[in-house]
This record gives sequence, structure tokens and C-alpha cells, in this order.
Amino acid sequence: MSRSWPPLLLLVAACGGATPLPEATPLPELLAAWSSSSTAGRPESGAWWEAIDPALGPLVEEALVHNQDLRVAAARLRAARAAAEAAGASLRPTLDLNGGGQRRHQNFIGFPIPGSGDVLSTTTTTYDAGLAVAWEVDLWDRLGATARAASLDGRAAYADHRGVVEAVTAAVVRAWVVASEARLQEVLAARTLAAWEETEAVVLQRYEAGLTNPLDLRLARASSASARAALAAAAQGHDQARRQLELVLGRYPAAAEAARGVLAADLPPTPSGVPVELLGRRPDLVAARARYEAARERSGAARADLWPRLTLTGSTGSSSTELQELLDGDFSVWGLAARLAAPLYDGGRRRAAIEGADAACEQAAAELANGILRAAAEVEQA
Repeated sequence: MSRSWPPLLLLVAACGGATPLPEATPLPELLAAWSSSSTAGRPESGAWWEAIDPALGPLVEEALVHNQDLRVAAARLRAARAAAEAAGASLRPTLDLNGGGQRRHQNFIGFPIPGSGDVLSTTTTTYDAGLAVAWEVDLWDRLGATARAASLDGRAAYADHRGVVEAVTAAVVRAWVVASEARLQEVLAARTLAAWEETEAVVLQRYEAGLTNPLDLRLARASSASARAALAAAAQGHDQARRQLELVLGRYPAAAEAARGVLAADLPPTPSGVPVELLGRRPDLVAARARYEAARERSGAARADLWPRLTLTGSTGSSSTELQELLDGDFSVWGLAARLAAPLYDGGRRRAAIEGADAACEQAAAELANGILRAAAEVEQA
């Protein structure tokens, strides 16, 4: 096989400013130790299950619509995409429309009206309407790194969803094959029982005619009993296999789905070069790689949080004591402001956040490396 390796291995070598991957991870040695052979060929694509039985198509489509695990993965994907959209929105300014009215009564203590002894007071009513804009300038790429991390989380969720789709498809095919095999086993057990019962009847006739001894009759009856027990076990296995198939399909497991019980005699060969190509396309490794990159981005965002933040704000509108005057340009008001805030002391919160982000980055790198090792082991064993 070619000594090339999927590019995702290179990502594990460094973790930005975060804690590096432990040296004990044998990724370089893994490349040198690869022993599986390779031949030319491309993996089959599309509806690969049709090579097993074309009748599997409707079952696969049903499972992809009703399987509950797939619904969970789809919901997680929507949530991850929404979180990525929310994180990306932090890079853009916010624009708010506001308006209101206020009525205020105020007493002027120490200023009585001459000759009356009453306290001087005033009542005013004001109305205002306007627009307010605010924007945080991403000087140190803190918001950008957070947005990229959320986008990578969405990519990982998409890979997880694709993995569940493939797993559900494979589970349907596997459950159908198991149910078909169980049906064939039940048919074989029934034929075996019928043969032993016929043998028992012949032995009984010979025993009654005095042509054989009681031991032969007992052995024939024992064989029939064993065949009867084997048929019951096969029927139970067939029942369980049908219920498992219905569970994968998202139906109530009532054992109503009947497999055809006919398995293809010949299947197209799989090129031996396919497994190593799959290492770069396996959904679990794609998701692990995306989570690793997201952890690196969050580590950078945690460090950028140590630096000052610059926020620009502006507002425009009008204010008047008469409601109809709000649209008059003579009563317009506006304002611009820039605010720079630098952290001085937070009790170690930001430093702890950096430490946590580094630890998460190291964990994601180790999980990616471990996933690659498991995938290599599966290829070697297969």
C-alpha cells in the first residue's frame, strides 16, 4: 500500500498555543508499522445494499425517516447550526429601535409660591424615539475564534449525523440479513424435526414388530425431542431478529416484518485498497478532527480574552414634549461613543479559562489520535 496518510494526522502534531499532544502517542510509528496490503480499486457508492437484495431499498428509506437515533442526531445538527449562527452574529453590529414616553412630577423644595405657602412644582411629559447601534471591534480575534469554533462544532455535528445515517443503513441491512438467516434456520430446523419424527415412526414400527431393541427407540425419541427443542430455539431467534429489524426501522417491535429468507449467493468483491481510503472519510474521524480544531480555536479565544475590548456605540433619534414633534428634525438628538475596557483583576477567572481550554484541546487531540488508532486496528483486522 502507499505510505501516504490522511492529512488529518498532521493536525495532531500541534495544538496552537495549547498544551501539546503527549509524546507517547505513537502516530509516527503507526505510519511505519502499517502492514495491510493495497490493490487498485474504488469503493462502491450509492445504494450498495441493492447488491444484497433490491428489496432492501424501501426498508432503508423507512429507517432514514423514522429511526429515533437519526432524529436525535438531526436535532443535534440543527442545534449546532443555530449555535454557529449565533456565534457568527457577534461579529456584526447590533441595531435596536427604541421609543418611549415619560411623565414626571417634580417639587422644588425651598421655593414656595409667594403669599400662598405652597411648594413650587412642575409636571413634564417627554417622548423619544431613535435607533441605537453597537459594535465590538474584534481587535484580538476573540469573537472570530469563537465563531469559527462554533462553525467547527456544526461540522462535527454534521459528520455525526452522516455517521448515524450510515450506521442506521448498515443496521437495517445487518438486521435484515440476520432475520433472513434466522428464517432459513427455522425452516431447516423444521425439516430436521420432520426427518427425525419420520425416523422415530419407522423405529417404533420395527420395535413393535420385534425387529429392534428399546434402546434404539429411546434414541430416536431423544433425537426427535432435541430437534423439537432446536426448532423452538430457531423460532425464538427468528422472532427476536424480526423485532430487532422493526426496532431499527422505527416501528413498534411486534415481529410483524417478515424477511424473505433468500440471501445472495455472490456479492461484488471489495478492493483491498478501500479501507485505507476510508480512514480519511470516516464520519467519526471527520467529527473528531472538527472537534479538535474547534478546541484549538477556543484556546485562542480564551487567550484573547486577556486583552482590552473596544466597543463603539452610536444613537440617533428625536426627543420632545409633544408626540407629534418626534418627526420634526428640529428635535433630533444623536450621540457617538467609544469604550475601551481592559481587565485588571478577576480573581484568576480568565487564567483558569485558558487552562480549561488547553486541557480540552489536549483531550480532543488525544481522542482524534485514539480514533485513528482504532480505525487502523479495524483495517488490520479486516
